[in-house]
Amino acid sequence: MNKYLKQYTESGILNLLEYYLPIKKIFERKKANKEITEAFAVINILNREIKYQQKDKEIAIFDLGCGKGYFSMLSSWIFSYTELFACDYNTNMDIGHFDFFSNVTYEQINLFDTKIINFINELDYDEIILVGIHSCKQLAIRNIELFNQTKAQKLILIPCCELKNPYKRQIYGIGNHYDAWSLYLFNQILTEHKIIKKDLTILSPKNNVIYAYK
Repeated sequence: MNKYLKQYTESGILNLLEYYLPIKKIFERKKANKEITEAFAVINILNREIKYQQKDKEIAIFDLGCGKGYFSMLSSWIFSYTELFACDYNTNMDIGHFDFFSNVTYEQINLFDTKIINFINELDYDEIILVGIHSCKQLAIRNIELFNQTKAQKLILIPCCELKNPYKRQIYGIGNHYDAWSLYLFNQILTEHKIIKKDLTILSPKNNVIYAYK
């Protein structure tokens, strides 16, 4: 069995799903397993980084471009002592299921607007973590800009669809568009403390994970 799906079944959230049908339906969608493995790739990093910190430390996690919010919902359950901000600009999405999670706030906000920078910088938390899962094209670049331009201390990014500029492959000597795109993004992060790795447990060919901290 896939390691991340096993962690999902052992997390206890399946018991929760039995009591709230709208959330259960989301986790039973056709592409849910891919979303779950992407979420747990990030959750495993967070487990190493914050799980053993003092629980009285105030931590905010931003789920940037959250969509249905698989990561936010799973993290709300696993990291119950954190505050999560699920951010998206889709005005047509049903967001009622977020109300079930007391430590998740849905923010309908344009991530390309300067307001998001002010919003992050005005928060009073001991640590702010930015997460971008399945971040496509300009959104991946924007997530990095938000990390570079705000007081957020950590960034975890799983890029998705790439800007297929041939020069990136020429610069990095990589024939694979996605790997060249991921390395390009990696080099836009303005900190020396960063790593990039391919996570084959994610059920998607877009499985490069970038982690950075200040």
